[in-house]
Amino acid sequence: MGDWDFENAERQEGKPLRRVVVSVAFPRREWEKVSAEAEAAGLPVSTYIRRKALGERGPLSTFEITSGVSSGASLTLILDKPA
Repeated sequence: MGDWDFENAERQEGKPLRRVVVSVAFPRREWEKVSAEAEAAGLPVSTYIRRKALGERGPLSTFEITSGVSSGASLTLILDKPA
C-alpha cells in the first residue's frame, strides 16, 4: 500500500446512487416463511421482498375461479399461471 497524500488530495464528483441498501429485521418464523415463498417463486429473497413491497405480482399472477355447487355454496379455486 502507498502513502496517502492528504495535503494534495483531489476532490472528485461522486456518481449518483443507483441503489439503496436497506436492512430489515424479521422474526425467525416470518423470515422462514418469506424465504420459503421466495424459493417457491424461484426468486432471490431480495427480489421477492422488493416486489412484494412494491405490490408487484412477480413471475406468477394469481387468478380466481368461483363456481356454484349444487348445495348453494360456492367453491373458489386459486390458481397460479405464468404472467
